[in-house]
Amino acid sequence: MLPPALRVALERALTGTDQKRLATAASGLSERYREGHSRTTAPFVQNAADVLAYAATRMPATLGALKAACSEIAQRQPNFKPQTQLDLGAGTGAATWAASLVWPTLQQHHLLERESTMLQLGQRLMQAGPSSLQQARWQQANLPNSSNVGSYDLVTIGYVLGELNTSQRQQLFAQAWQATSGSLLIVEPGTPRGFELILAAREFLLGQQAHLIAPCPHEATCPMQANDWCHFATRIERTRFHRSLKGAELGYEDEKWSYIAVSRQPTQLAPARIIRHPFQQPQRIQLQLCTPQGLHSTTINKRDAQWKAARKAEWGASFEPNLGQD
Repeated sequence: MLPPALRVALERALTGTDQKRLATAASGLSERYREGHSRTTAPFVQNAADVLAYAATRMPATLGALKAACSEIAQRQPNFKPQTQLDLGAGTGAATWAASLVWPTLQQHHLLERESTMLQLGQRLMQAGPSSLQQARWQQANLPNSSNVGSYDLVTIGYVLGELNTSQRQQLFAQAWQATSGSLLIVEPGTPRGFELILAAREFLLGQQAHLIAPCPHEATCPMQANDWCHFATRIERTRFHRSLKGAELGYEDEKWSYIAVSRQPTQLAPARIIRHPFQQPQRIQLQLCTPQGLHSTTINKRDAQWKAARKAEWGASFEPNLGQD
């Protein structure tokens, strides 16, 4: 769910706009999003209607995914209390909103965004937020950015990698890691292509002696097969404008996403990660896990000591496996 202040500000920005034009723009954005559109051919958002449609239909989903990823970092690093954030490819500011909801300690935000119309709307929306967001520093800049942007406790890159070519992505990984004094989070769509980009980031960052935080329970080679991909899902409440622009009846949608989080400091990794929806039956629950020993399917029966934990288990959560079970 969007923060109430952001929701009101967004609805205010959308009030009085041409709904048919926004619906057409939203349809175009969805098509480009599904196709893996790249800014190397044309901007993802091409006009003011695109920006408003993006904010109405995509910002809630990206914010939800990024908040879930930030929450996992906070769970695995309870002593991590960031005060400064760099948001690379900020769009309308979803990653900054998400981080501020998870870490009230954040006081300074620096956001880089290429598209001036996205930047301007992001600035307007942040005026409805707490003082740290109102005072956020926005900078119009291409990625990767050749200038030295400084050092930050938290660096975020949300839904950006698919808009860059291979060389640009490598440069962005290097720039982001150089700017990270604490933790770095990268989130992409939960598609085969999005996961492929996350794997590239994982390989680069481990090569730079970064320490994994999540989601992986190990730093060995990813055990996913070529025809599979690691992703998670977050249920997003649709606003009235969201439903209208998409012609949707349901009051929610499930945003699927992939991510990697790393740190300058060693972190105790999850013992295992649930990588699919748990399959529940009356007397047993089957879990698909990624473990330090590889992918593993375990079935937990009602008489097992792990039964209560398994009943509460959710896709994407950590889990303490008993690998002696089938």
